Amino acid sequence: MRHYGKLKFFELRSSIERLYGRVVESADRRDALSTEAERSLAAADDAESRRKTLQAGRSVRETAPGRVARPFDCAAFAAVAAKRKLEIVNKQCLVSLRQLMQHKWWGGAG
Repeated sequence: MRHYGKLKFFELRSSIERLYGRVVESADRRDALSTEAERSLAAADDAESRRKTLQAGRSVRETAPGRVARPFDCAAFAAVAAKRKLEIVNKQCLVSLRQLMQHKWWGGAG
C-alpha cells in the first residue's frame, strides 16, 4: 500500500510539473502576443490616421458611399488577429487550470 501511495505522489507531482510548464509556456506566449497586439494596434491607428488624412483632401463626390471601395487595412486585420490569438491562449490557460482544480486529488468537485 505504501508503494501505491508513493507512485500516486510521483504521478501527481509529474502532472503538476507538466501543467506548470504548460502554464509558463502559455504565459510567455500570451505576453508575446500581447506585445504584438499592442504594436499592431498602434500600426492600425497610424494607418487609420493616414487614411483619414488622405480622405480629408478629397471632394464629397469622390467619397460618396457606394462609389469608392474602402481599401483592405492590413494593419487593422493584424491587430484583430493578434487580439484573437491572445483570447484563445487565455482560454486555454483557464481550461487547464479548471481541469487541475477539478481533479480528485486537488480536493475540488469531481
